[in-house]
Amino acid sequence: MPTKDRVLIILLCLNVVLITAVVINYTHLPQAQAQTFTASSAGNYILITGDLRFDHQILWIIDPVNRQLAGCVYDPSRRVIRFGGVISLVQPAGPTLP
Repeated sequence: MPTKDRVLIILLCLNVVLITAVVINYTHLPQAQAQTFTASSAGNYILITGDLRFDHQILWIIDPVNRQLAGCVYDPSRRVIRFGGVISLVQPAGPTLP
């Protein structure tokens, strides 16, 4: 009897290992793909939202083709959207160190 119990336990463990291998093989996460932008992707923008102090919200707009960044701030108390200037992502915005 002890031999039959031992064989049964070994077979059950083997089944658990095989089922785990099959589940891992078929449920793996898809590979992450980075977005590439070319001149043909004109009109595609990246939008990033954020919260500022005093219940203001900001929306960053990135134009990857022209390499520009713009931002607008929403003031919900006055229901006003203020647009900022456009910043070039190629040229530095401030003084640079030598």
